[in-house]
Amino acid sequence: MSAGLPSVGIWTPYYRTVLASQGRRRIVYDALRRGTYTSWDFLPFEPASRRYMRNDMDLNIVEASQRYPKDPTS
Repeated sequence: MSAGLPSVGIWTPYYRTVLASQGRRRIVYDALRRGTYTSWDFLPFEPASRRYMRNDMDLNIVEASQRYPKDPTS
């Protein structure tokens, strides 16, 4: 097989579609590489260690903290 279009005619439309898609993605990649980088990372406002159930937490305390209205003793 040569470096150009495949010799089998049935694959030619697919090959051209792939090349066009790669060209579009390359343009987008080049555009995104310009300018300043802005991270899209999400930073939670509360630590995950307090947000999710851990094995070392007392279940009664966890359940009491989730009740409404809040229990003033917990």
